[in-house]
Amino acid sequence: YMILEIILNFTQIALIAHIHLRDVYLTSAFTSTRLNVARWGTAVQSTTYYTYFYGWHAQKAVDGSSSYCSRTNTQSDPWWRLDLKNMYTVNRVTITNRICGSVNCEIWINGAVIRIGNDSSNVLGNPVCATVSSIPAGATNSFSCPGMKGRYVTVNIPGTSKILSFCEVGVYVIFPGNSELHNNLV
Repeated sequence: YMILEIILNFTQIALIAHIHLRDVYLTSAFTSTRLNVARWGTAVQSTTYYTYFYGWHAQKAVDGSSSYCSRTNTQSDPWWRLDLKNMYTVNRVTITNRICGSVNCEIWINGAVIRIGNDSSNVLGNPVCATVSSIPAGATNSFSCPGMKGRYVTVNIPGTSKILSFCEVGVYVIFPGNSELHNNLV
């Protein structure tokens, strides 16, 4: 990937300007690079909602496009989990909400809890990064999780008769201070 080559090359020199490359942000020399590793992972969710011609699969929330979204069926305590395949030190998590025409679906993220950790067997087993009060339709909100370490990022909504739906998740890690990421790139 060209982005990875650029990261490796720029960590060797002092950068004065702030450069933005899609999901990669390079800042001044040897401080930090924020990298979105969400697309490198595999997403699953508690249930998947289907229409006649479309499945609202979990992986749609990490496909790089807010045109396609994930959605669960109406259920108790719906959840969505991303396996990052490696442990990372997370700086922040972003969530992009849906835009709906006739249904009030933008509320289907309200009250969601974002968790980061290494427990894959228990949805509620990992530490809480943040709770989502609400995200406007089509907007992307950023949730700070400085220094939280983990392989799994989970979004869940506690309660009965709930639907969980959103269009995109970003998981931003610190590089080069993140030794796990650095080892994978070198």
